[in-house]
Amino acid sequence: MIDQFLFLFFLLAAQAELQIDFMNNPMVNFVRGKPLSSDDIEICSGLEFIPHHLHCQIFKSFYTGYQAVFRGIAHILSQPPAIPLPSIVNRPYSLDHGANFYFSKGGKAEYALACLMHAAEEQSGACGDGTFEETWEDEELVGKQYTGLEVCANDEDFGLVSMKLGLDPRIGWGPYLFDVDGEDIGMVMDSDSD
Repeated sequence: MIDQFLFLFFLLAAQAELQIDFMNNPMVNFVRGKPLSSDDIEICSGLEFIPHHLHCQIFKSFYTGYQAVFRGIAHILSQPPAIPLPSIVNRPYSLDHGANFYFSKGGKAEYALACLMHAAEEQSGACGDGTFEETWEDEELVGKQYTGLEVCANDEDFGLVSMKLGLDPRIGWGPYLFDVDGEDIGMVMDSDSD
């Protein structure tokens, strides 16, 4: 399958590495024994893909476990033709021990995969604003890897790749919106999907 989606898998791998970096420097301070507030959740990278019913579980250990899931996905994507299916990402040997807390509190690999797919689509040239291509076109190593990829029939078929990664399109995977009181008011819907 990976040869049918070279661009997307490269884009997902880059997004996974970026997400790990973003999460290394959260914009909030975690307080021991306290979950993040709704305001803090809104500014922490990737947490907009965690459903509201899990927000009471977002302690530092949950957050670092979530980050471990992104590391697991990045590791899997670095070893083509491996595909980061939730059943593979959830395997203990593909993640460090930090993910155990995340999964034990209701976290899912699908939340991280949805986060990566959303970012990839928003930054792609065909569906989004083209920042991915702009970012990597001049980079020495990554730019050569990216520009040297063969064009594939399924490049930028985000819906198909999401399904192949185990993201059921009938399930809302986020990002989730919040009202002024921090209450979950649903998912962000693209204007063309109405």
